[in-house]
Amino acid sequence: MGLPEQVMENGPAPSFAWDLANEYPATSIAGEGDLEFARRLGRVTAGRVRICVKTDGAAGLNTREQFEAVSAGRIMLADSFAGALVAVHPLFQLPSLPFLTLGSDDARRLFNLARPHYERVLTGLGQKLLYASPWPPTGLWTRSPIADVQALKGLRVRTYDAGSAQVFGRMGAEAFYTPFTQALGLLGAGELDGVMSSGDGGAGARLWPVLPCFTPLHYAVPLSLTTMNLASWNELDEGLQADIEACAAATMRSLWQRMGARVEENYGRLRQAGGVVAPALSPVLRAAFAAAAEVVMDDWLAQAGDEGKMLLSAFRAAKSEQTTGLIR
Repeated sequence: MGLPEQVMENGPAPSFAWDLANEYPATSIAGEGDLEFARRLGRVTAGRVRICVKTDGAAGLNTREQFEAVSAGRIMLADSFAGALVAVHPLFQLPSLPFLTLGSDDARRLFNLARPHYERVLTGLGQKLLYASPWPPTGLWTRSPIADVQALKGLRVRTYDAGSAQVFGRMGAEAFYTPFTQALGLLGAGELDGVMSSGDGGAGARLWPVLPCFTPLHYAVPLSLTTMNLASWNELDEGLQADIEACAAATMRSLWQRMGARVEENYGRLRQAGGVVAPALSPVLRAAFAAAAEVVMDDWLAQAGDEGKMLLSAFRAAKSEQTTGLIR
């Protein structure tokens, strides 16, 4: 099994050599987190565990496929964009629901509330949750700024989940979800006019040569979930399990800490490459997006049932309590 240069170390052969699949680039925040986790675990275990991080879809699998491969034990670990897993379970749509999380603080609060629920669902699917990777707020990559609703009419837009495709469809766009790696192929073939994405790290660099304008939507702060095959996890000794959990927790803390500066770093790279960061949505356009999003939220609540209602209620109560505290 090949090992990436970033995690290769001198020393005896490892007791465990695992692949970690990720559809997104190594320079995305999720890819950086996976490489950091691999390095941490290699050091902590003195090379007993070596992880080959396969970013950019190098495992030959899109997000849904790599997730299913972990359940089946065909690969050990995967970092999977949660929004692409809605068909697996509606709970995975929670972090990418429209206009629910407006910043990293919101996203972290929601993840902390939902984590036990994710863990329960993943256990039923034969997976162990290790850590979550937050993405910068979502935007729309196009050839020119989106000034009004009319600019979206007929626009061929790749979205990152079925819910966002529904929102853009209600705005008049020809919107559909497709995995990021496939979206790049469609973009290269001239079959897309826009891509919904945070455009973080290398993902943005793949988009801006064709779509040099990024319009901040602040649609959501979505998450990717790094998971491990549960049966294999259960076979590990307690000491190694503790090492893995400690490295996962340290990696996640690091990822959340990076979020504060990440947006401006991404914007800076785009401008340096000659791209444009469009102004924030006008009040009229934002109101139109919010109205289009209502049906997505209603549909999700119908699918997620009492569990979804409870999570949304708890999140909104916590957010309201924090806001009240700040006003005081």
